Amino acid sequence: MSSNNNNTERENKVLELYNQGKTTREIAKEQRLSLRDIGEWSTESKN
Repeated sequence: MSSNNNNTERENKVLELYNQGKTTREIAKEQRLSLRDIGEWSTESKN
């Protein structure tokens, strides 16, 4: 599996959790991601 596909899957999961009302901190802890990455993805999805 390429890293591009993996990032897309992770991004989709983050956006799903974000849309469920989870906080950035909760998502970061659950998915073991940086707050910066989550912030970037959630900001991109709003555009």
